[in-house]
Amino acid sequence: MRFFTFGALLLASLAMAEPAFAQGAPAAPSGGGTAAPSSAPVDSSSVAPDEYPPLYQGDPAPDFAEPDIFGKQTVALKSLRGELVVLNFWATWCAPCRQEIPALEQLEKAYPGRVAVIGASVFCSNSDTERFYRQYDLNYPVFYGSWDLMGKYGKLFAIPTTFIIDRQGKVVARVVGSRSLVEYETILEPLL
Repeated sequence: MRFFTFGALLLASLAMAEPAFAQGAPAAPSGGGTAAPSSAPVDSSSVAPDEYPPLYQGDPAPDFAEPDIFGKQTVALKSLRGELVVLNFWATWCAPCRQEIPALEQLEKAYPGRVAVIGASVFCSNSDTERFYRQYDLNYPVFYGSWDLMGKYGKLFAIPTTFIIDRQGKVVARVVGSRSLVEYETILEPLL
């Protein structure tokens, strides 16, 4: 019993911990995060290599150009220069991820041309992601996040994890756990 309690506490603390950038990311209120389920398939041949350097506040955000989940458009970070980018790594089965989606949709709607929200679906099937997107009629693009991209963004250990990228393409914050619209606006307002 004692081992189970210790193990549960350790897992809970890992899922909710918020690593700080070495240079000190803007403090964001803590929120709930979820570790990937143990049933999620892991292909060890596709795990991001260890040679990715740590990602620090002020570093250029790792570039990407990915097709959206329907293959209709390419979501490219470089094409969003001049806008603040909210890059959200999430999963359909993750309750905190689902909880913050309305806030992300409100950001996308409230700041057109100034804030771009992008979803990177991880640890869930393509069909689940597509079904979820259609069911909830999301108003921002979503693509399938790869192990490689997660590695470039710091080997994510909990979801949701959101990166705030400034107009010049530099990482200004990493937010682990779900946030409300007000909490996101508090982070973004000084950058607008």
